[in-house]
Amino acid sequence: MSVSTGVYFDDKGSAFTPETYKAYWDVKRNFYFEPEDRERLAARLAREYRLEFDSVFEKADAVCDFQISLFGTVLRYEGKIDWNRDPVSQSSWPKRHWSRLRFVDAGSDPKFLWEINRHQFLLAPAMAFYLSGDEKYAQYAVEQILDWIECCPAGQGINWAESLEVATRLVTWVWILELLRGSSSLQAEQLWVILGSMHKHAQHVSRYFSHYISPNTHLTGEALGLFVFSMVYGEHKAAAQWTSAACAILDEEIIAQVGSDGVHKELSTCYHTYTVEYYLQYILLRQIHGEDVPNHLLHILEKMCEFCLAVERPGSSIPLIGDGDGGYALPLNPDRQLSWKWILCAGATLCNRRDFKYRSTKLPWEAAWLLPLALQEHFLAMPAEPPADTVYSFDDSNYLVYRSDWTETGDYLLFDAGQMGFLSAGHSHADFLAFEYVAAGIPILIDIGTYSYSHPLWRNFERSSQAHNTLQIGAEGQAQPLGNFSWKTFPDKGKAWRRDLQSCQVIGAAYTTITEDSHTRNVVILPDRSLLCLDAVHCKASQDIECNLYFAPGLEVQHVDQLNYTVSGSNNSVCTSIAFIGYENADIVLSKGETDSNKGVIFPGYAEKTDIYNCSTREKCCGRIIRAFLLNPNGYYCKIEKDTLPSLYECECLYSITSETGMKCFLYVEPKNVQISTDYAYTVNARWLLQIEFDGMLKDFIAAGLSDESLTREARADIEMNGSVSILP
Repeated sequence: MSVSTGVYFDDKGSAFTPETYKAYWDVKRNFYFEPEDRERLAARLAREYRLEFDSVFEKADAVCDFQISLFGTVLRYEGKIDWNRDPVSQSSWPKRHWSRLRFVDAGSDPKFLWEINRHQFLLAPAMAFYLSGDEKYAQYAVEQILDWIECCPAGQGINWAESLEVATRLVTWVWILELLRGSSSLQAEQLWVILGSMHKHAQHVSRYFSHYISPNTHLTGEALGLFVFSMVYGEHKAAAQWTSAACAILDEEIIAQVGSDGVHKELSTCYHTYTVEYYLQYILLRQIHGEDVPNHLLHILEKMCEFCLAVERPGSSIPLIGDGDGGYALPLNPDRQLSWKWILCAGATLCNRRDFKYRSTKLPWEAAWLLPLALQEHFLAMPAEPPADTVYSFDDSNYLVYRSDWTETGDYLLFDAGQMGFLSAGHSHADFLAFEYVAAGIPILIDIGTYSYSHPLWRNFERSSQAHNTLQIGAEGQAQPLGNFSWKTFPDKGKAWRRDLQSCQVIGAAYTTITEDSHTRNVVILPDRSLLCLDAVHCKASQDIECNLYFAPGLEVQHVDQLNYTVSGSNNSVCTSIAFIGYENADIVLSKGETDSNKGVIFPGYAEKTDIYNCSTREKCCGRIIRAFLLNPNGYYCKIEKDTLPSLYECECLYSITSETGMKCFLYVEPKNVQISTDYAYTVNARWLLQIEFDGMLKDFIAAGLSDESLTREARADIEMNGSVSILP
């Protein structure tokens, strides 16, 4: 239950007396950390988290000098922050009622301004005061909040136009007040003004929940803000009503917004992160206040953490799937780095999952603030165990993940089998059959991320199929945008599959385009760790076919000959080679930086751009074609030859792939009259056959796209069971 001193707020308000002010701060609030335990916590953080500890003061000093780091840049103000002036365009938003302002899909982007008005940058000086007792930090934070209250009257202006922004600011202010307990800069008069404004914030959120517009992470973030405020500060006559309303939304929306596989239905790692962090704060605060947590919350939270565990790359970086706005639910880490470490730490303790601890055995900085001491001790005492699986299938969201192992130098593949998000799919990208690839712990192929939600050039490009490691069929691509947060048309969910064979793994999927053409992609993880990506495309009419590969920052990609390229790391040693198979007549272009094609950049954070290499192929297709490329992470070239050996079958062409490890593969394109024997004899045609040998011994024989219509389901099963042939779609 919420905590109260018995001094209640109402719409009219009344002044604090010195006695009630003292009573207000003397009451134990049951917060995440123990505000009264300052000396012990400060000493521990200084001892165990020296880098983060020092960074808090570095950031706090910069903020007190009116320098705010945001989206990869530093905003500098001359002694005063203009809370209604956009720091990018320098235009000011009018102080009219929030409902009369228009900004969505209207060419205006208040994103930078909203981030500043969340006041999360004030957490650094508030933390610095808590850790040092230096009043200059507390004074600065209090002055900025009071100035904001004066400049942004309730309900007036852009900073009241989105309930999520109001709720996020409310959570930030709760943290700041708890961090500033005992400060001489926060006396009765200032506290009363701030709490009065917080009361108006809560009223606004409770009246204008995003039930109808953006009923996604906006709604859950709003409910969390109302919950945190009403639970911690119960001196509001509507506190119990607000708590009940917030709990009802949070308890219900996790079912509506998260699939049965534990993936948030926006299909964005950014919004998945928002949601997990919202619910961790919600569950932890409920437990701190002695309330039971519904079982379904913990069950779904565990599934969401499983997705984080599986999808996090070796080295703990996070793939930028779908949209990402660069924001944070609660950026307690002064370096504002997107990380799932504290999420997995909290998940390990709440769900008793030892494998969640495996990637980070040290208690993360954020967890030292958010987890009660008993849960911190439980985490530290818990033995870490490696996850049991290295291959994951998330069926609702259509993601498949392969890892060679759980070391920091392992191989990793994240495959998107094709699915758009729920509602208007506003934060989804047209990335059907795209994949990310990490070799020996080094990211090679990555998603380019999100630059802007409103930029006239980059918004549509960043979410197009052209901007992902996949094929685009036709000029319109996989989906047609409609505004900045919706789509006019997009394909149905792709069909995914996975095969564990004797010598290799296969991950694949297929989908039908909006023009009723088809694309099937199979990624074969070969015995020598190479990846063979096979694309089968069928076009009813002549179409442009484009394949794009986006390389991670810091890599150098060099052209060797028409079909071969090398990828080098920071030490100039070759970490991966790329060979294009079947692309003899295609145009292949290697580019870096901003060019006419826009393809030589990625967006590591919102409003941030970094030059990278892009390799793009382009050709015409009418009818059916088979194309492939080989990614070899072993530091040497695989020898690839075309039609130099006698073919066992009638086929369009035969490629042989020879590795220095003793592996040899034979790829038959469009083979015909292939005889497969079990107790019966079958003669089939296929899109392609792949024969894998190791040291002269046949290991696997894979057939894809069997086209003999007379082959029944029973016959296919017989071939797979008894014919030593694996059949793929």
